Amino acid sequence: MRKIIYTIFATVTLSTLCPVLVQAGTLIKTEAATAQESSTDEFAARYKYATSTINIRQEPSTESDIIGKLSPSNPILVIGEVMNGEEIWDLVQLEGCTAYIRGDLLHDTQFARHDYTEDDLYVLTHALTGECHTYSDYEQRLVASVIVNRMNRNSRTFPGTSIKEIVFQKGQYACTWDGNYNRTPTERNWENARFILENGSVMPPNVVYQAGFKQGSSVYLKTDKHTYCYE
Repeated sequence: MRKIIYTIFATVTLSTLCPVLVQAGTLIKTEAATAQESSTDEFAARYKYATSTINIRQEPSTESDIIGKLSPSNPILVIGEVMNGEEIWDLVQLEGCTAYIRGDLLHDTQFARHDYTEDDLYVLTHALTGECHTYSDYEQRLVASVIVNRMNRNSRTFPGTSIKEIVFQKGQYACTWDGNYNRTPTERNWENARFILENGSVMPPNVVYQAGFKQGSSVYLKTDKHTYCYE
């Protein structure tokens, strides 16, 4: 049973057609759905931000249809919270309807865009060359996102406030000791490294593991090359 906490709406309805978003993201589609639960608990509506491009869903579940995307540069209005099992989902106001975003993916403050150096670009590019030289752009950006996430979190497990400190942390990236780091980068390696440095991670900020097996608390994404896991 999920519990919705809000103050603005007694009944929340997703219309059969929701206008395309301009500020919050690009809306794909939506279908009629009504949340009938209510609560007397107060919730202060406020704007929140994403640190990477994230999914907007029709219902508070990762199995629900994706109806849009939220980019890091745009705020979104959160009008309530939904408990679905042990997961907290934010109830968000779109233009003409409402939807859901997983609560741990939104933040009260907007993260500053990383002001990168030429050294950052060089090291990240060579890390991609060593880890995923000729893989797809998608896979390369996932690998680069893990590195950026580790740098932004600067945790005890992955300490470091620069790309170089993260990549060259002892025992982490095999390419730094097996010679693959020194291979000649492709143009796509350079472009994908630059894209992540300029636009930020394409994964949630707490996805900090990349390997051929599960690590951390749970799996975020599994491709045919790597498994990406939460801290």
